[in-house]
Amino acid sequence: MSARLPPERGAGVGAWLTRVAAGIGAAVAIVASFFLGFLVFLTALGLLLLLAVGVAIRVWWLRRQFRSAMRDGGDGGDDGTGGGGGTIEGEYVIIRRGRSREADPDRER
Repeated sequence: MSARLPPERGAGVGAWLTRVAAGIGAAVAIVASFFLGFLVFLTALGLLLLLAVGVAIRVWWLRRQFRSAMRDGGDGGDDGTGGGGGTIEGEYVIIRRGRSREADPDRER
């Protein structure tokens, strides 16, 4: 008498096609995720490049203004005369509250 074994699970033509289809699906998913990640990387790299160009232009512009101001011989201040000088001259009086004239020994008479 011959004992027949039950068919193994996963054996047969249908199981083979399922494994091949799953392998192809996994390969497609891996390739798609690679390209999606590469697209995100390129987008971030492009934004970083735009930011770097913007900062470089701003630094160039500020250096240009600084060199122009140094070449003109001024510090950029304006005294209202249009001459570009940076010195403001004037007089001032020190006012001390709460003291009389007689109680202040430092005051000239």
